[in-house]
Amino acid sequence: MTTSPPLDPLSVLGERIRERRKAVGLSLRALAGQLDMSASALSQIETGRSQPSVASLYEISRALNVPLDSLFLLADHSPRAESRPAVPASWSAPEREGGGEPVLRAADRPRLGLDSGVNWELLTAEADPDVDFLYVSYPPASCSSEGMLHHPGREYGLVLKGTLTVTIEAEDRLLRSGDSIHLDSSIPHRLRNDGQVPAYAVWVVLRNPRT
Repeated sequence: MTTSPPLDPLSVLGERIRERRKAVGLSLRALAGQLDMSASALSQIETGRSQPSVASLYEISRALNVPLDSLFLLADHSPRAESRPAVPASWSAPEREGGGEPVLRAADRPRLGLDSGVNWELLTAEADPDVDFLYVSYPPASCSSEGMLHHPGREYGLVLKGTLTVTIEAEDRLLRSGDSIHLDSSIPHRLRNDGQVPAYAVWVVLRNPRT
């Protein structure tokens, strides 16, 4: 029996961005203008030839009015990947009435590599319109973005292994294994691994925090 080749996460991510862009009636050039990037750079993301940055993903999700986690590839390279859909059925979060499957097995986590070397793994079994719940890994010398990042919401992080330096405006805070942090996401911030070993953390971003 032949099996299908594994899906490329970047290609599927690009397809979902292009699908949503067309659904809301935006041309490539129009969306690129909103994102303050060239149409060529956006085209490379849509065709899977370029890895997006964290900042780009947040900007794209805001411009297209979709949860960030809906941009993830929901099929991975796990043994059970063939039995799961490659992409969610719709861009909106699934209805929660009646309770969808609450458990996401470690081997089934949707994964996405970013251009800065950071890797994200989604920790929710379905898209959530209010929160991003992520397992993140930072190889040595990797960072969340080249420049400072800011977006609506609040975020909470727990370092599981290694060290992470969190810059909030002009101040650096070094987080070691077991340390945690919370911050206002609208304040410019950046995460980087200045250590010699990979850093692993759990990160939660509340998109619509209560005021």
